[in-house]
Amino acid sequence: MKNSKDNNRLIFEIFLTFVLLIFTFVSSWYGLGDSLNVLQRLINQESIVEISKQLLFITLITSLLYGGIVYQMCRIAYYIRRYKFKPLNLKNDLISPDAPPVTVLIPSYKEDIRTIWQTLFSASIQDYPNKNVVLLIDNPPHSNDEIDQIELRQARELPNKITYLFKSQLNFIEKRWADLSIQIKNDEISQESFSQEINQIFDH
Repeated sequence: MKNSKDNNRLIFEIFLTFVLLIFTFVSSWYGLGDSLNVLQRLINQESIVEISKQLLFITLITSLLYGGIVYQMCRIAYYIRRYKFKPLNLKNDLISPDAPPVTVLIPSYKEDIRTIWQTLFSASIQDYPNKNVVLLIDNPPHSNDEIDQIELRQARELPNKITYLFKSQLNFIEKRWADLSIQIKNDEISQESFSQEINQIFDH
């Protein structure tokens, strides 16, 4: 978590960079103005060599100033983002149903069906509560190759299969837990039997 000392340092960095950016703009204005005046005098003197040197000098200075201004603007944006950033409360946000929604995108192009299954399953069993797992299938939709058609059909079926798997497990757990709750309420099960039932539920 950020404290007031960190916030004060970020505010100081933003202010300092903003002051330096203004200084860069002002100095660039006067510096380039003087350089253009010199170039104008050289043009009047029709000195090709000196004009070329001055143009090269102006180009180099302009490039350096441009790089400096871009860097300072990026630095300001970086510190503003850090100042506004609010870290997650790992003890509450990651287990709350009201946690910010997260979408997990899984791209797939002619991937092995086992690889897709393992990836989808791994993403689905993560602890984050408010998540949505999306499989992006980029296989050719109208391929004449029979193998491509089979792989595409299998990939499209996987999300429904995994959803059915989780729902069936959830229904089983809810039913067994309801039965156990009644037995516990009626004092019909021992502590040892209860532990065994719980182990069987999670081993199912």
